[in-house]
Amino acid sequence: MTFVSLTARIRRRGRILQSHHITATQSRRQDSGTLTLNIRFSRECMEHTGILPGVRADILHDADTDLWKVKIVTNGGLSVFGHKNQAGEYSSCAISITLQEGFPTISSEKNERVKMFSIDAETVLQDGEVTFRLGFI
Repeated sequence: MTFVSLTARIRRRGRILQSHHITATQSRRQDSGTLTLNIRFSRECMEHTGILPGVRADILHDADTDLWKVKIVTNGGLSVFGHKNQAGEYSSCAISITLQEGFPTISSEKNERVKMFSIDAETVLQDGEVTFRLGFI
């Protein structure tokens, strides 16, 4: 008999999925029925922009170009959060928002979980902000 570790497979798979600067997930919460948008930033994105756990940021969307921007703000904004890995470092961080009527969404599928990734060739990483376009892979 040969036993294979399932957790090792999960960890390996997770690293492959996080190869894009940005991963955006839109889903409906089962407990409250609210639509949420979660934007996850890779370590490389964190290092280039300074968007790190503990900072506050705003999510912006340009409907004409369908570009998204996350920008660090000093007043207001949303809290960026993250979880440390086994080495005690942040391998990624995220920002989450409950979408209200009239807010832009990444998909018209309101009841399905939808995941999109940044098109990294078009992504602009700057100090304090990241501008990106989302697409399916």
